[in-house]
Amino acid sequence: MSVRFRATCEESGFAENFDALTGEGLRDRAYAWTAGAYLLLAGEVESPATPRR
Repeated sequence: MSVRFRATCEESGFAENFDALTGEGLRDRAYAWTAGAYLLLAGEVESPATPRR
């Protein structure tokens, strides 16, 4: 899900929501929550959390 969400953002921008069939960004094209979620997910890819013991 992370990969698909990030790819959608990279293609359609950080919209408030997206069309489920086309991936087209809908409503606000610079939505802070979408950008924040993208950064959190991208950060997990770049530096995965250390496993807990």
